[in-house]
Amino acid sequence: MQGSSVHRIEVLTGVQTLGNIDVVLTPDVTPLTVANFLTYANSGAYNKTIIHRSLNAVNQTSAVFYLIQGGGYALGPANLPTLIPQNPAVQNEFKASNVRGTLAMALYGSDINSGTNQWYFNTSDNSASLDAQSFTVFGKVADDASLAVMDNINN
Repeated sequence: MQGSSVHRIEVLTGVQTLGNIDVVLTPDVTPLTVANFLTYANSGAYNKTIIHRSLNAVNQTSAVFYLIQGGGYALGPANLPTLIPQNPAVQNEFKASNVRGTLAMALYGSDINSGTNQWYFNTSDNSASLDAQSFTVFGKVADDASLAVMDNINN
């Protein structure tokens, strides 16, 4: 992909490393969302962030979601979750489906232009449930070893 680059997300449980998830970002397709994500990453805002949601479930509307979500919370004093300060929301750039192994921007409520610091990995093909809600996919897991780490977190 033109303009794409690989970035590494190290996943820890306490002091134990679960592994790395290497992701290929797509600044040529979703420049605002990638720039937003990299602003948080390069500032250190994502250091010690936690995966605060791991879904392998059917919700109230019988929609099936399989994903892991992070970026909104970090471990603070006494290892308690604390909110990461948010930058202004980024304009939605929905162009790709929420298929297995993609990285997408989480939204707040039904506002498609509300993406800030929370992101998620699709651990299954969620396109039937999530594409209609216009979640911006801005990257994908780079390799099988990274997919294995993603699946390990979700199990």
